[in-house]
Amino acid sequence: MLIEYLYGKIIFTIFVIVSAFLDIRERTIHVSVFIAMFVFTLAGYIWMGFSGKEILWIRIGIGLLSAAAMWATAFVTRQQLGYGDAVFFTETALVLGCSNILLIAGTMLLSALVSVGVCIAGMFKNKSVRNCSLPLIPIVLPVAFGVMFVV
Repeated sequence: MLIEYLYGKIIFTIFVIVSAFLDIRERTIHVSVFIAMFVFTLAGYIWMGFSGKEILWIRIGIGLLSAAAMWATAFVTRQQLGYGDAVFFTETALVLGCSNILLIAGTMLLSALVSVGVCIAGMFKNKSVRNCSLPLIPIVLPVAFGVMFVV
């Protein structure tokens, strides 16, 4: 997988940090960020192919299946989980492969914990948080570093 090499780690780290920053600041991620990540990922796989490194396509396929679940969730929930988040997880599947499942599961768990914390804070302040939404990609950041460096 591309994440097993220093090039992949650097590109993935830059992608996640830029995406988190844009998601906090603008609540959207520009298409150019996704296109750049795809180009760098493609270049990494071309480099792997020419240097004789083994590319495990089945692992990439499993990662893309986990991303497909995010697309289905975005569609079923009428974008409560946005299509941009689904594109993000598709891009990460290309870099992480099977580890994308860990990224998604960890992100959903951490997101649930943050949401519970926001609800509890709202209860203490007697403020309704029913219509609040949280940007997902900043929550991905610590999970992505955990997947990248621990797993």
